[in-house]
Amino acid sequence: MSEPSTSIFKPGTVLEDKWIIIELIGKGAMGEVYRAHQTNLNRDVAIKIISQEVLAAIEDDPEELNIAFGRFQREVQAMAQVRHPNVLTIYDYGEIPNAEAAGGFHTAYIAMEYIPGNTLRFTMDEDGLDDDSELLATWISKYFLPLLNGVEVLHTHSIVHRDLKPENIFLDGEVPKIADFGLSRSYRMKALTCSVEMLGTLAYMSPEQCADFKNADFRTDIYALGKILYEAARGTLTENTLPFTAVSLDNPANSFLKALNAVLLEATNEKPEERYQSVQEFRSGIHETLAVFEGTTPILPAGGKMSKKPVRSDYFPLIGWTTAAIAIIVVAGMTAYHLMDRPKFVSGPSLSPSVHQESSGYEPQIVELDSGEIAPPTMFGRDGSRMVLTGIPGGPEERPLFYVDEEKISNFLFVEFLNHLGDAVTVNNGVVRLDEQIIFYIGSSPDETPIIYLHNTFHLSDQSKGTDPVVRVTYHGASRYAAIYGKSLLSGEEWRSAYRYHSSDVTVNQADNHAVDQSGGMPHMQASSTLPGEGESEYRSVQSFGWGSKEWVRIEAENSDEDTGLTSNAYASGVMDGQLAREDKPPVRRQPWEGFDTVGFRTKLVVQQQ
Repeated sequence: MSEPSTSIFKPGTVLEDKWIIIELIGKGAMGEVYRAHQTNLNRDVAIKIISQEVLAAIEDDPEELNIAFGRFQREVQAMAQVRHPNVLTIYDYGEIPNAEAAGGFHTAYIAMEYIPGNTLRFTMDEDGLDDDSELLATWISKYFLPLLNGVEVLHTHSIVHRDLKPENIFLDGEVPKIADFGLSRSYRMKALTCSVEMLGTLAYMSPEQCADFKNADFRTDIYALGKILYEAARGTLTENTLPFTAVSLDNPANSFLKALNAVLLEATNEKPEERYQSVQEFRSGIHETLAVFEGTTPILPAGGKMSKKPVRSDYFPLIGWTTAAIAIIVVAGMTAYHLMDRPKFVSGPSLSPSVHQESSGYEPQIVELDSGEIAPPTMFGRDGSRMVLTGIPGGPEERPLFYVDEEKISNFLFVEFLNHLGDAVTVNNGVVRLDEQIIFYIGSSPDETPIIYLHNTFHLSDQSKGTDPVVRVTYHGASRYAAIYGKSLLSGEEWRSAYRYHSSDVTVNQADNHAVDQSGGMPHMQASSTLPGEGESEYRSVQSFGWGSKEWVRIEAENSDEDTGLTSNAYASGVMDGQLAREDKPPVRRQPWEGFDTVGFRTKLVVQQQ
């Protein structure tokens, strides 16, 4: 962005004895944004100030002036409510009466988190990614799903953003952060009524926002998100793009793009009542679409052309020079993780594996590979979790075994699972049961677990913990979660194999593990009960394997010990961590109805090679 010819503050200006203006970095309809240095905390911040042009235009109109400052204060109030890794953090607010640098005008500022670098626009190919399903699925998982999480927390605080677009999504490294709340409105606030209300970027603006700005609700953000997703798939919206209309993909080439097209049509429906009614519904649609990804079968148009760009036969696609830089940014970290220090499987034709995905729950999802077919390094489960290929490294026995969740199942995913169960679940004194089996313990405070039960629905009390691993889940709960999505828990031996396959040497300190009190008619466990081997230890870990919380696993029958004193049910359930795997020890046997503050779980998908 070129620097505007005039600005309120010059480099070197000191605000309120603590903010030193470094440079002007942006200018919009309502304000100017500066990079500044906070002297008392020795950090760079972003300072947003009502622009000189706005102040000059409304100087003689006290009502408009009050509206301008009211809007600015609303932005502060809206942002100050939110703490989330995908939302920009506000630090401070202040007013400067009769600012000399501002031509004597009364002005105000917000001090915010400063994010150097690029916006979400930098990750989006101007020609779209719909000709490369793998890259598009990666983009959705890496950038769009976190964006949904950020918008969801805004809506949880009754805030409608109203100006979502790629330029208002900053990238903190590779983490998207929502910014520019200039048009946001909380339902707790008085609605705006003046002429400056009609703001927002037309390409992303919903029809109702244009027609009735004051009453546009959360669904206007759903519409904008749909337009952003459409841009990622189809290419940059231009001035010739018809605004206020639904968007769709032209002739989607495979089942993945067909599923994505259905999501786009629902998200951008011109009638708000026909759209997704919440971010959670939108996310569920995305998860279902990603689950289709690895099972896609290309539909050849007339002439047999499958893509407007050539594609290589291995994992990383060959793309045009325009797309190359984007591809490197989007998948560089993922590629390094999957390809460095990793056994290489026998090469073969790059065919999409056949994935059994029955519509009913509990049907296994199996990845079938033809003889010699290469297994893709990643895929998505029905629950939307990213899964990585795991095998037996080294030697003639090297082969793919299964896919395992890259990260432990998160609070977000487990809440969706609990709500999916509906009336089959009962909650009594914080104990969650399914078919009389205890599957989860709700904590007495958010420090124990952010999952709460209110108005017959499970929620997150703290959205910032949504991506944290779910804990206090029982073996029953972990098993039922896996089964409902056609997956299963790892056995102890499979967990050790995955640990060895993915591990690298690190040193960490293990946290203490605290058992959850049992209540509600089941035999009581000791409140002080912990797993053997607790305390400080050194073990191997990669990503989240063996890191922090321990994980539920299945114990095979041959590992059973009749002298343990546990009931026979315990022989099917145990807990594994990196230290046990490194020492080649079996899992610690636990009762399947027990829950622990540091025990989570992950799931697997079976690979069958013909």
